[in-house]
Amino acid sequence: MPNSFGLARESCEPHKTDFCHGCYAAAIDRRFPAVGRMMADNYAAVMAYENRPDELAEMFAALLDESAAAQRLAGVRAPLFRWQWDGELAHETHATAIARAHEMRPNVRGWVYTRAHKWAHRFRLPSTGRPPETLSVFLSVDRDNVQSARRAIARHPWLRLAFSGDSWDETAELAQAMGERRGLRCPELTGRVPLVDPETAAGACATCAHCLPGGTGNVRFSTGKDAPR
Repeated sequence: MPNSFGLARESCEPHKTDFCHGCYAAAIDRRFPAVGRMMADNYAAVMAYENRPDELAEMFAALLDESAAAQRLAGVRAPLFRWQWDGELAHETHATAIARAHEMRPNVRGWVYTRAHKWAHRFRLPSTGRPPETLSVFLSVDRDNVQSARRAIARHPWLRLAFSGDSWDETAELAQAMGERRGLRCPELTGRVPLVDPETAAGACATCAHCLPGGTGNVRFSTGKDAPR
């Protein structure tokens, strides 16, 4: 189902931490070269619009239209869109364009996890001072970027937090270090929700819905062996 968007790994370079060493998306790019080429093409396209926010927003809105049409054809009543399943925000304009696209297309709910903490403010709409109601913005937080996450959420309390660690205990410690609620342990990683529902073919994120707009609270991801419980 075409309901996600990603960029090449080059987009991660300014924001990656040591924790990113075992990135699942990078492994997919290596295993499936065609995916890597597609991400490279996406990256080149987005970089070309760095100084053209209105045009990039229109391009993203068209992407949401295309995705929503395909989802409805497959029987999905409420279309969803995941930004940056691979890669990171390419530039500040990228964040602005995502927010504007959802403002223009309120029929599609979207969410994004980002380590580009210094660009979080670019998801705000001038009219409200926060993202559209149909967009959830999560700061990806690990042991190496706690301080920048703390600064960002102090300025923008509408942000949600995605704590990532090598164990569930580490994710809880990160939340404690920031003085924030722990949030939900990702139920796909704990085995409570299947990656793809065998009956409905819905993905885990759609089934869980915690990270989607309208949800509340933080979320936790563990990459360690203790993840499935």
